Amino acid sequence: MLGRCLVRLGMLCVAGQSAVLIADDGWQQNLETGKTLQRQGHYAEAKQHFLAAFAAAEHFASNDGRKFLIRIQLGLATASLGQYSEAENWDREAIREGADIKGAYDWELSIPLTNLAMVYRDEGKYAKAEEAAQRAWDAVSENSQAPPSTRAVALGTLGSIAYLRGNLPQAEELLHGSIAIEEKLQPPDANILAQDLNNLVGVYWKEGEREEALSTLQNAYALYQKAFGPGHPNLFYILSATAAIEADSGQYDEAVKTIKEAIRLTQAADGGNPALLRDALASEVTWLRKLGRKDEAKRALAEAKTIGAAAAQQTFAQYTVDVSDLKKTRPAD
Repeated sequence: MLGRCLVRLGMLCVAGQSAVLIADDGWQQNLETGKTLQRQGHYAEAKQHFLAAFAAAEHFASNDGRKFLIRIQLGLATASLGQYSEAENWDREAIREGADIKGAYDWELSIPLTNLAMVYRDEGKYAKAEEAAQRAWDAVSENSQAPPSTRAVALGTLGSIAYLRGNLPQAEELLHGSIAIEEKLQPPDANILAQDLNNLVGVYWKEGEREEALSTLQNAYALYQKAFGPGHPNLFYILSATAAIEADSGQYDEAVKTIKEAIRLTQAADGGNPALLRDALASEVTWLRKLGRKDEAKRALAEAKTIGAAAAQQTFAQYTVDVSDLKKTRPAD
């Protein structure tokens, strides 16, 4: 659902840059640089800096919290790259270390718990996802010190899982709850708010509220463009949702144009997530076939197969609306 909402070395060389230096303060410098790159959608570069930060923090005491913070960011970056097994390991270690440092019920554990829930969700492990997301929500709902944005993320994640499990009324209630929290913030977190709106689109569409779905989708797109610019790779998810709705309405030519733009955006950011590209290309193949554009469909299918090999055992769904809709359109070999 959205880059992730919210939701990564020894001496390494970052592509096109000089070696990342490991010094006493190198962990913080690399951590902040990685966060900036991650916000921009440059997940591979962000991961390099987070790994450098982790290496720089190795000599610090294990209970000082540095590695806990870095593990959280590594979980986000690796998940955004579709590296789900690695992301799960980082998230689990962050939860374990956070519990050792802060206690098993501290609200800060909700962050890696939510990230882990997203990984499970994106892998289709909905029962595990719901369990982790519920633990995250319990941690923040019972602690008055938890920031509102953290509460919003936990609620929104539960809402996206409810959608995927087919509980539309619960999904709508949870997503509206997350949106209500965000809208009270000054300013709201555009990433979280756009994610919730995009997930809500899927709920409205499945409920047959087509006009409400389209209006909500337009709001999400405008919000994300205003906050992050027209070329941000996370617009992929909103464009994918738009393409799925266009195709469902029989507007296959428009759907092809929209999904091509979504593919272009994600390829421009670190080459793109293989699973994302595979599913988007598979959808493009189906819609091109509907239009009788067989040669284009053949080329897109060949590309989807090549990318699919790199995406083995990886699934990705930043937003719920394109998870089910795009996968349903994947063509047979």
